[in-house]
Amino acid sequence: MKLNKILTLSASVLMALTLAGCGGNNNSNEGNNNNDVLVAAAEYLFQMYREDNGSVLNGDKDLVTLVVIEGKKINVTWELNVTSGVQDVIKIEKKDDKHVSIVTGYWDGKITEETSFTVTPTMTYEDTSKSITELLEDNKGVLSFTTSALTLGTHDDWVNLANDKTTPITLKGTVVAINNPEGSSSSKGSIYLQDKDGFGYYVYNAVPNDGKTYAKAGDTIIVSGTRSDYSGQEEFAKEAKYVILDTTSADVVYLDATEAFASATSNASSVLGATYQNRPIELKGCTPVSVDGSYYYFTVGSGTTKFNIYKNNYFLTTEENNAWTKLFEQALSEGRTFDLKGIATVYSNAYQIYFNSDSKNANITLGQGLSLEQKKESVKLAFESAIKDSYDKDGEITFNLPTYVTSYTLSSTGTTIVPSEDKQKFVVTLTNSEVTNDLTIVAKIGDEEATFTKTAVTEDNTYDKYEGTLLWSDLQATTEEKTNTIKASKGANLVDVNVRYNNIGDKSSYNEMDLLAKSDTCEGGYIHLSVEEGTILKVIVHLYRFDNVDIYAGSDNTSAALSETKETSSNDLYVTATPNSKEVYIHNASSHNNSVMDVKVVVGKLASEDTPVLKQGINLNSIPAFANLDKGAVYFDGVTVEFTYEGAKWTTNPEKVFGRPAEAYNPTLNSLGVMQFKKESTIMQNVEPMAGYKTVTINWYATYSSEATNYFPIVAAGTSADSLVDVTADQKEALNGVDTGLKDGNYSVYKYQNTYTLPADATYFAIKSGSGLVFADEIIFAK
Repeated sequence: MKLNKILTLSASVLMALTLAGCGGNNNSNEGNNNNDVLVAAAEYLFQMYREDNGSVLNGDKDLVTLVVIEGKKINVTWELNVTSGVQDVIKIEKKDDKHVSIVTGYWDGKITEETSFTVTPTMTYEDTSKSITELLEDNKGVLSFTTSALTLGTHDDWVNLANDKTTPITLKGTVVAINNPEGSSSSKGSIYLQDKDGFGYYVYNAVPNDGKTYAKAGDTIIVSGTRSDYSGQEEFAKEAKYVILDTTSADVVYLDATEAFASATSNASSVLGATYQNRPIELKGCTPVSVDGSYYYFTVGSGTTKFNIYKNNYFLTTEENNAWTKLFEQALSEGRTFDLKGIATVYSNAYQIYFNSDSKNANITLGQGLSLEQKKESVKLAFESAIKDSYDKDGEITFNLPTYVTSYTLSSTGTTIVPSEDKQKFVVTLTNSEVTNDLTIVAKIGDEEATFTKTAVTEDNTYDKYEGTLLWSDLQATTEEKTNTIKASKGANLVDVNVRYNNIGDKSSYNEMDLLAKSDTCEGGYIHLSVEEGTILKVIVHLYRFDNVDIYAGSDNTSAALSETKETSSNDLYVTATPNSKEVYIHNASSHNNSVMDVKVVVGKLASEDTPVLKQGINLNSIPAFANLDKGAVYFDGVTVEFTYEGAKWTTNPEKVFGRPAEAYNPTLNSLGVMQFKKESTIMQNVEPMAGYKTVTINWYATYSSEATNYFPIVAAGTSADSLVDVTADQKEALNGVDTGLKDGNYSVYKYQNTYTLPADATYFAIKSGSGLVFADEIIFAK
């Protein structure tokens, strides 16, 4: 508690001073006058602090060092005396020219045992100094305080908080690794901590209690905060506070986890358990398998489960990373084992190893050469790790084999995954039907050959399906269960996709894209998709920050989990529902900022094909990849329609759009689901023929009320993609613009609807914006 008071004299003290100063010789009474001044100052301090005497003091407290009485300045010093408890953590420090502070404790004024102490003031005026006990009877003015004991939590306490994110816990331990607290990383200041029993903890974005004294590896600290796990990782919630107790570098204690990791049937944390979470471990007899970007894969002992070392600059310098990666690559190329010492972390519910700067221990120590059988097993794992169970797009399968494989050949029994001409990789080519491929590698290791086969399937490239995109605008922020329906459509048929959801966060803006923000308040949020007709073939979740969500083939998170594939280039996380399911449950298990932009669902075609189509609409807000502002496509009556939207921008673009400032665009326009297009920009064009359409209707918005024809959207039609002719010159049937009541800067926004008659033989169409800037909302073709 901080306390500053304006120094004033009570009426009684002034009266006493006045009486003491009446009559007599000033020189002869100088000693008495000085004493009277000191008594008055002592009485003043007693009155000032009497309510604080006997208090429990958890934190700092300010005390005055100067009292002024009728212009006379009396200096005050304070003596501290600890009467019981901890002696060395309570002190008096100068705060400024008129105050000192009592500084107490390790954490929020609390220390490891209850402590009592007194502070006694001494007053000095001119050349006379006396303590308050000499000036006032019965020790009046001697302040007595106690501080509360700090209760340290145990690992059992930590375990019991697995489902409790509000109860604080305080732990003591040694810093094993710390990310640069003044760097630019999103996890700056994060700490790996080890307690006296060897258990490990992760403190995300840890902050020193004083805001400036940062810990280093080897320091003993006390950290306090709440638990908040992320993607399977047990951790303290962001910005937990800590104080440093001891800067004497303590040794890191590594737990030998070789047997447990070697016998694990999976790298999942649910299989290995939480025993090894965030703690320093030692693994012996490791076999390198492959390198994939920042992931260095290996097995342990006689085990076949792959783990990875994650190369990062969070806790290691560039030089330290270069040192261990060089050793790993040497072990991989020469066929040697290695031992490692590092931190067992969990990400995406799977164990991986982080290395830390430990000058007393090497991260990797090279061991003996692999046996022939071990080399064969390593090659098998490298081969199988490069091949997925199924493929749904064209591409190449490349390998990262150890250099002790002097040569190899590839073969395939299928027709869609075949070796390249140089026989060094497989090439995937999708066809109109699903194909099973048995892929085989024959690798020469020394004088011996080893043969391994793995089965992979290429998916049907043209199967009928429905694609529907669930956007944030289809949902609403809620902490209560809600339901709605979206249409997944292809060709002549529509299927309802029922959406049940809960704990959805507010929409926010990031990188010019509207997002469904899964913030701290949205942990446990879910989106449940279900269909009555057809089956769900695939679900694609577009993520921000590459954060994971859990996806299940059922109605809740007790259903069977679906394996995920992440497309890092587009930040899409997708699953193929196997077996095909009528329900998919998307669950956000983490409290971290897990943001979902949209969800696309692909549904198997089981609806009747006899349903006639009178109108088929395309709402630009539901076009796949539309927010990427690049190009995309949508299925429309069985035909692929491309969207180029050259120069298109969201109206809430934070930068200047076409020379107009951001503040000119009213965010409420987004409720219309609108886009702005550059002058004469192509909005959409079909790439396959679309026959039998008689009209096209365009709903659009503009910030002018003029009916000048050159502002209107342009429709071109023809019998081929290369013979498009403008058909709008004599077909404009514009309604008068209707004022929407919205504003775009200082301009009113008007809504228009144009219907264009199409030539009877037209099969190809293109729609462009007019010569003015327009907002397009909905395009409807009618037969």
